[in-house]
Amino acid sequence: MEHSDNTAGRRLLARRLFSILAAWLLCVFVTLLAGLAVVRLTLCSPGFLERQIRDCGYGALAQQELQDDYRSYGAAGGFDGDTMLGLLDGRDIEADMMAAAAMLYEDEPRSPDYSHLEDEMYAALMDNVAARNIRPNEEIETGVRTLAQTCAASYAGRGVIPFLDSLHPVIAAVRRVTPWALTGLAAGAAVCLWLLAALHRNRRASLAYITQGLTGAALLLCAAAPVLHWLVPIQTLNLQPASLKALLAGYVTALFDAVWPFAAVVAVMAALCGGLYALSGRK
Repeated sequence: MEHSDNTAGRRLLARRLFSILAAWLLCVFVTLLAGLAVVRLTLCSPGFLERQIRDCGYGALAQQELQDDYRSYGAAGGFDGDTMLGLLDGRDIEADMMAAAAMLYEDEPRSPDYSHLEDEMYAALMDNVAARNIRPNEEIETGVRTLAQTCAASYAGRGVIPFLDSLHPVIAAVRRVTPWALTGLAAGAAVCLWLLAALHRNRRASLAYITQGLTGAALLLCAAAPVLHWLVPIQTLNLQPASLKALLAGYVTALFDAVWPFAAVVAVMAALCGGLYALSGRK
């Protein structure tokens, strides 16, 4: 009798330990599953980047910076503000940035081609020189060419994705890995659920462990966004120009905040399991 009691006690202890382990693994798998889903839907999505470009007001900020820069360049080179701002006519910096965002997610990343800007701006500036009845010489032509190069470089610098060479390999690697990782994590979570159901003939006991695992995952996901914002205080970084800071701050903030919907879903699942657990105790 005593031997039978000891065996039953060891089995009960083993069942509890396996249940705790399965609940803990369920928590880990669900948390990682949500985290990878966030990465897949943000970092790997051209639509997400394009939405941040629009929402942060990048186009208006970059346009204002270009206008200020061009006025400054023109004042130093002897050109009036209207002439310099005329160099921007017909150009849409936000549309060019959108095109650059789409190119980032191509198999072979590339940047928009702005090589034509220098010659176009040089021609426009030389037309202004001629309109003022100034006879061009080598010195004037060299100065105008330098001014056109500076203006073209300023525009091109605001019409490309920052850190392109570093971003594309990361995005490509994540896009390759995440489908397999998501499948593996989902399978792991399913195995944990099956194991908890198999270990306990009493459905209420298995619901208790499942609720604990999901609650832990929900708490971790709820803590993720505040912790990430604290670790990466992007809003406080001194980045220039302002358009670049607005884009990076908007992108990083939206990426971190994308965890919240998944945290809410997991919390609802935990609440439902908890409700079923409570209801099963009344029978």
